[in-house]
Amino acid sequence: MGELFSVLLKVLYFLIVFGIIILLAYYTTKVVGKRVSVNAGKYMQIVDTLYLGGDRSLIIVKVKDDYLLMSGSNRGMELVKELDGFEEEAWAQGSFEGYLKGYGVKKYGRLGFPGIFRKPKSDGDETDDR
Repeated sequence: MGELFSVLLKVLYFLIVFGIIILLAYYTTKVVGKRVSVNAGKYMQIVDTLYLGGDRSLIIVKVKDDYLLMSGSNRGMELVKELDGFEEEAWAQGSFEGYLKGYGVKKYGRLGFPGIFRKPKSDGDETDDR
């Protein structure tokens, strides 16, 4: 009986230590993740990147309030065009919820995924029954 109690105590100790290590790892990655920004600097930010294959890509860069379309390859970076009147979409801002909404709009139309379950309006129906 004493040996069983000793084994159970060791297993419990192991589970507690393992849980503490997992919690510390989780909170450490959250803190470090907030400090490290992959696509933003002090004065500029990468809004979007499109990889064209190989080592070629198109990059939209935001500098202050201006948006620039850049081309990147193994030969370097080149300015393709200054984008006048360009506005970022909400889903491009980096939030998962915004990305999910943007995906639903692109795939299922203006109403998103829940909209496919709604009854289509007839021509004479002027009301929106949301």
